[in-house]
This record gives sequence, structure tokens and C-alpha cells, in this order.
Amino acid sequence: MTNFRAYLNPGITQALGAAYPNIHVYDPENNQYLDFEGNPVIIDKEKVQKYVLRIRNYPLIQEQLDMMYWDQVNGTTVWRDTIAKIKSELSV
Repeated sequence: MTNFRAYLNPGITQALGAAYPNIHVYDPENNQYLDFEGNPVIIDKEKVQKYVLRIRNYPLIQEQLDMMYWDQVNGTTVWRDTIAKIKSELSV
């Protein structure tokens, strides 16, 4: 068994971790994910795909930090509005 993050590309890993925070390891012998207690975790691929879409739509961290900076300087809410729109349009 190994850390499940070793088997997936970063986008899928992040989405899988967000959708199933209880996943601890991947068991390649049995092709299943296990929680911290060693129990199999049933993966809903549609749920993971929703997280993938949401993650892909977020601006890069550098862009988000820039938005936050300019929001502070200008007294605006561009960052909060951007994130809220993504969360509402791509709810999980």
C-alpha cells in the first residue's frame, strides 16, 4: 500500500482528497482506496469530477493573491466575488 497521491496526477489528487478527506492510502493489489482505519472507500467518479471542474476553474494562487491585494488597496471584493461565483456555479 502506498500514499494515494503517488498514483494520480495533481489535479485528480487534489479533487479526490477534497471529495474524500478520509482517504489515507491506495491499495494497488486490490485496486481500492482505504481510509485511516483500513476500510475501503467507495469512490463516486461524478463527485470527484465535480471537484476537478471546480479546481480547474479557480484562478491560480498568484492571481488570487493579487486580487486580494488590490481588494485591500481599493476596498473592493473582486476575489470574494470570483470565488463565490465559482462555488455557486460548480457546487459539489
